[in-house]
Amino acid sequence: MRRTSPSRLARRLDGDIDRVVLKALQPEPERRYGSAGQLADDIERLLEGRPVEAQPDSLWYRARRFVGRHRLAASVAAVASVTILVFGVLALLQARAAAIERDRARLQADRAERAARLVADLFSLAEPGVAVGQEITARQLLDRGKARITAELAGDPVTQAELFNVVGRLYNNLSLHDEAIDVLNRALTLVRAGGLSEPLVGAETLHWLGELHVKTNEYDAAERYFRDALRLRRESGAPESDVAATLEALGRGLSFAGRHADARESLEQAAAIRRRHPEDPAALMSVLNELALTLHRLGDMAGGEALFREAAVVGQRVAGPSPEKVSGLLHHARLVHRFDRNPQAAEPIFREALAMARAILPDDHQQTATILTELARDVRELGRLPEAESLARESREMFARLYGVRHRETMIASQTLASILRAQDKLKDAETLYREALETANALFGAGHPMSLGAMRSLASILEEQKQFVEARVLRERELADAMTARPGEMYVALALSGLGTHGLATGDFDLAERSFVRALDLRRQLHPPDDPRIADARAMLGAARLRAGRYEEAEPELLAAYEASLAARGPSARETLQLQRQLADLYERWNRPEQARRYRSSR
Repeated sequence: MRRTSPSRLARRLDGDIDRVVLKALQPEPERRYGSAGQLADDIERLLEGRPVEAQPDSLWYRARRFVGRHRLAASVAAVASVTILVFGVLALLQARAAAIERDRARLQADRAERAARLVADLFSLAEPGVAVGQEITARQLLDRGKARITAELAGDPVTQAELFNVVGRLYNNLSLHDEAIDVLNRALTLVRAGGLSEPLVGAETLHWLGELHVKTNEYDAAERYFRDALRLRRESGAPESDVAATLEALGRGLSFAGRHADARESLEQAAAIRRRHPEDPAALMSVLNELALTLHRLGDMAGGEALFREAAVVGQRVAGPSPEKVSGLLHHARLVHRFDRNPQAAEPIFREALAMARAILPDDHQQTATILTELARDVRELGRLPEAESLARESREMFARLYGVRHRETMIASQTLASILRAQDKLKDAETLYREALETANALFGAGHPMSLGAMRSLASILEEQKQFVEARVLRERELADAMTARPGEMYVALALSGLGTHGLATGDFDLAERSFVRALDLRRQLHPPDDPRIADARAMLGAARLRAGRYEEAEPELLAAYEASLAARGPSARETLQLQRQLADLYERWNRPEQARRYRSSR
């Protein structure tokens, strides 16, 4: 939307702008927005392409107006008389309530009217003929809005802060994160200068500052903002949906920072709230997906899969086209790809999500870039490597435009591209990207973070493929030392041990390989239930080390157990199962047992 003009946006929105502005200017208090915050929410819905709360006059409202204009004629009918009586009573009650809060109501109405007029003036810039020969971009519209809010609402800090919140969120939607943080900091200054007389306004500001600092990889600052927002929302009796939103955002940030156990606690609280409100499927789908990702990072694969599947089912109830529907399609495609292991079936779902994202989101958007990355991985597994490379490059370039080269999302996209280059034997190009990823991970997260450990693992692996064993050994040992020192979790120690064992296989140091794989298997048995496929994978590695060392009798039980477990968990056509079949056939051929070798050759 950086290159989207307001006139194009207005054409998409049809009459929604008019309805929002007219509702703000209604003479009857009950038909106006109750506060500038409610108006702000409707403006955000409008600019995001979601249905607005402001709606055309209903038949019931028009009937009420008719009765008010033609009371004498209407009194002939008994039904109309009753109606008038009912509304008379309601009017009396409303008058009494209004007398109690007259000053507050007038203040809120004034705020809403001033905000609506300012927004209406800004949108009028997009109308044909207003700026002849000049196309005003959405970025320019927001810049002008920020300037006018600063100048015209200087005497009303609460309304000013509320509208700065809206502008900050819209800058965020355009991926203009520095601008968003700047305007939100202005809002926070206003709120704090007023002694938090409107705590929910302050909570909104703090929440979105947290969101922005997650996107800029500043996780400690993000956590502080989220926790302050959460405290204010709870103390001020904010709607449960707002509390859940902050809990979810806090959990996401903690998970990105590698604090998965803390993230799980926050996300479980958010999910509990969302489950009490199933009428908002998009919100429930979002938190279920975040919790599923966190469980995965904690090693709870079964729990994560169950939540991914639940999120996909909930996502089917999300209306579209909408950003929420894009997320629902993405979650569904990931499920089919990762857990159903069916990249062919996942591809059309990814493509549907991508088409919808391109149609309704800004030209450069995180969601679009994420879909491109996931689709690239899917197409890679289908064997269409040049196409996968093109998709991965587009994703990486988009993330770089959005966030810069040194950013978490750009780094992940670079690693995906590197894996595709590696599959095409473009090893030096892949190595360059893996080195960049490791530098970025160390700069952003430091040694011992799961992202840093994973980047180190990938670089060591491609160095081993190019027989650069000295540097690879240094990286493998450093990964293990960092995993044991930083303690991101025993799962990462097991991964580092497996990597060191793989290095032993590559260099012919079978003693190193066996020692490492035995330790990794012991850890896996402590971490996972007996039928977890990762235990099978660890046994397969140990069996491979003993096979390469010529110790066939010791290799056989490990490889057989791993094969049966993989067959049960993944099925006969899974890559891991087929690899174990080949290893068993190789074992029996070396062991001079041709009948058993033939059995595993023929079962492929």
